Amino acid sequence: MITGIITSIISGCPDTISDAVISSRNPALWGNSEDIIMSGSNVIQINDKGSLGYNLTPAAGSANITLSSINGVPALDYGTGTTTKMEYSGLVAGSDISSLNAMTIFIVQEVKVAGGQQFPLNWKATTTFSDVLIGSPDSLQGADAVRFLYGFRGSATASLIANVTNITTQPKLLTCVKRNNNTSALYSDGSLVSDIATDGTITLTDTGTFTIGRGTTLVGQFKGLIAEYIVFPETLNITAINEINDYLKAKYSII
Repeated sequence: MITGIITSIISGCPDTISDAVISSRNPALWGNSEDIIMSGSNVIQINDKGSLGYNLTPAAGSANITLSSINGVPALDYGTGTTTKMEYSGLVAGSDISSLNAMTIFIVQEVKVAGGQQFPLNWKATTTFSDVLIGSPDSLQGADAVRFLYGFRGSATASLIANVTNITTQPKLLTCVKRNNNTSALYSDGSLVSDIATDGTITLTDTGTFTIGRGTTLVGQFKGLIAEYIVFPETLNITAINEINDYLKAKYSII
């Protein structure tokens, strides 16, 4: 087996800046295509750089995940039709990814195929109907709408955080902020598009499986590219949010 670490140096934005902006904020989960292990042309591991160290590997039965790019920066290609999914096969404590009903999530993605339920990031608790579904173009909201869900999948609309349109034709940086006072905010490419009151007063105490590329219970597959994901178990302040958004926008040439 041939393995290798893929490292990308972005002009004007070296990895050390990424480390300073992101790692100092202590993310729970943090993966990108700069630190992966390949076997031939296939991705066989994402080396998570978050505080939990949950390295992700292809799920059983998953099709091959290959390497592509978003504006010249490496991105994992989850395909357009076959089942592809990376997962941490151990148990992820709900309190590891959400404290006091709060989360801050960043994801850089590019959708290839519109329509249908697609789940870039998903956490499925061992308790029935206790999913966290993150960042989904969803047919229920229209082909170009993105939903961030937090809470019981059996009552998804009650846990709706935000919608934003026009994400299918270009790379997008989506940032979701879930506050413990039952308000939430969604940023698209660093600009605030929604700041609303939400339901879903849920403190996550269960354990489950974290997946990227396909839901664990709801089986919608993400069809496209994912270049980076960062999950903080708390509500970051606006200074930190702006710093990370600015860094990711520059890194992936997102205007």
